[in-house]
Amino acid sequence: MRYTYILLKLIAKQFYIQNSGIFLLFLFFGLGFLSGKEHIALASSIAQSPALLFYIIICWSAYLWASVRFVQEAIASKENLWVRNIIFFKAKQQWIMLIITQIVLNAPIIAYAGFISIFIAKYNQWSNLAMLTTYIVLSNLLPIVFYRKRLAAPIGDNKSSRLKVRANRLIATPVWLWSLNSLLHNRSFLYLITKTLSIGVLIAFTTIDNASVYDWRWLSIGVILVSMINITLITELFNFFKRDVPWMMNMPLSGLERTFIQWNSLLLLILPEGFVFIKYFPKDRPLGLFVELTIFALSICLSLFASFSVLSPEADNNLKKYFFFAIILFLLCLFGIPPTLSAFLLFSFTLTVHVSHYKINLE
Repeated sequence: MRYTYILLKLIAKQFYIQNSGIFLLFLFFGLGFLSGKEHIALASSIAQSPALLFYIIICWSAYLWASVRFVQEAIASKENLWVRNIIFFKAKQQWIMLIITQIVLNAPIIAYAGFISIFIAKYNQWSNLAMLTTYIVLSNLLPIVFYRKRLAAPIGDNKSSRLKVRANRLIATPVWLWSLNSLLHNRSFLYLITKTLSIGVLIAFTTIDNASVYDWRWLSIGVILVSMINITLITELFNFFKRDVPWMMNMPLSGLERTFIQWNSLLLLILPEGFVFIKYFPKDRPLGLFVELTIFALSICLSLFASFSVLSPEADNNLKKYFFFAIILFLLCLFGIPPTLSAFLLFSFTLTVHVSHYKINLE
């Protein structure tokens, strides 16, 4: 059992830590945008439809392939050569240790499969239950065959096939996801806390909103608060481009093209708030106000990012400056300045700072 514990700590724990950002992202989408009744309705639909169940199994297979690939790379790495000592245990002990490890890796799949199986039994869809059970069993047993084959292979026998090379290219992180991927891996706790706070504030403002009591300024103040809360994550994105990819300044791109590369990251960063805003936006408010406030929020986030090009994010007096910036936005709303006009001014400032900053650095 001690060797099993070491395997779990070395492989399963590292797998969850390395992919914690992705798990948190799915957790946000699953708990933030679907109610309990919607989860039950979805599980009921899957339980009664073999086609939907088949599509879910395909998605699970992608997760399974990623976990198997992670384990094989961990076994083949030079730092973990001692793991090959498993091959000297009896075959029964090998299977037990590796199956326990695989079950822990497949815990999300097994948990959701158990949830679906409750509704399958309720609707007496025994063929679907057989298909689901067969998949769960095979997903925990077949990887063990590959693991034992990898453990028995000679050290240094890591020749990659054409299929593996193509697969690695397909799953390689796109350029426009670099910054967000780094944030989710290295600052996952900060991301979780910030998104929980900002989404909570957004839900509170949209829920309390009453068109007969408040005018558009109430929701504008909520949008300002939500945008300013994300300043911690915007700072991390700026530091990523400055610290991790400084060579981007030497790429044969114009200042406008570099600007849009960075803006993609900001748009993805506030995507969870966008979904929440769509779901909880008051129905008695006009659609035009929703569009105006969305543009207003984007402009605030973009202007915060652009300001770091002028003001170093490490400066001691930055907190005071951004506090005054928030106060100015509040006053503009209270005095009745439309969000569209404020967004236009902020966007003009953002675009000017970004493009001029890159032109100066290029010259």
